[in-house]
Amino acid sequence: AEAENEKKELLLQKFAEAADEVRSALKVPGESLVAEMDMKRSDVAEELIDSVRDQLSMGQVASLPREIHALARIAKKLPADSTVLQRAQALATEFVQALNTAPLEEVEGLLENSQH
Repeated sequence: AEAENEKKELLLQKFAEAADEVRSALKVPGESLVAEMDMKRSDVAEELIDSVRDQLSMGQVASLPREIHALARIAKKLPADSTVLQRAQALATEFVQALNTAPLEEVEGLLENSQH
């Protein structure tokens, strides 16, 4: 499923680039679709960061595999100088610290959930 999603996202990106070229050539006003996709990606990353941070503050690490995985996938596509990427990197450090202090049951739950 993940490979299929990656393929769809790549096709959507190529379509957005082509649409932006047509828009530019025809001098049609409006926002770039590529820029809109980048903004949406950043917004989703921000939401994931906030969600993970909230769960970490409540000591809930077992429920995080899906969010961590999604955030990692999005972070790979963010510009290197993005403040959202910097927040994601800081969150990764917080996650590791939370794992170090989490009860064993939470860590075991995290491992079980990450295999599904």
